[in-house]
Amino acid sequence: MYRFSRLSTAFAALAIFALIILAVRSARADECPNKFGKQKEVSGGEATEEKARKELEKALAGALADEAKECKERTCTDEPKAKCRFVHTVTKPKCKPGPGAPAPAFICNQFYRAGCFCLKDDEEIELKAVKKPGKAKQE
Repeated sequence: MYRFSRLSTAFAALAIFALIILAVRSARADECPNKFGKQKEVSGGEATEEKARKELEKALAGALADEAKECKERTCTDEPKAKCRFVHTVTKPKCKPGPGAPAPAFICNQFYRAGCFCLKDDEEIELKAVKKPGKAKQE
């Protein structure tokens, strides 16, 4: 009997420990990551290139809205006065003829990269292009 209660106490302690670990992990999931995620693709197809570009714009706007919503649900624990803000990058759209009927005549695609960052009200993210290093001048 004594052995059974000792075993059940050990299992109860293990269960409590597992619950604590789950609680910590779920709390971390709500934390603003302060980084960009992986690059994702959106596309749109239509009968004309102009309409395909408009479909692409709609698809990109929807995808970015979903990503932005996720940032609003996250919190900044390290910076008490900061808010988790949505930032994204996009590539130039590329359009090409589609494979033909019944598929769209034109297909446009574009890549985006979304991120959530802890920023205070007076902070902005500033992106600058960096020149590729050239050959060293010889004198």
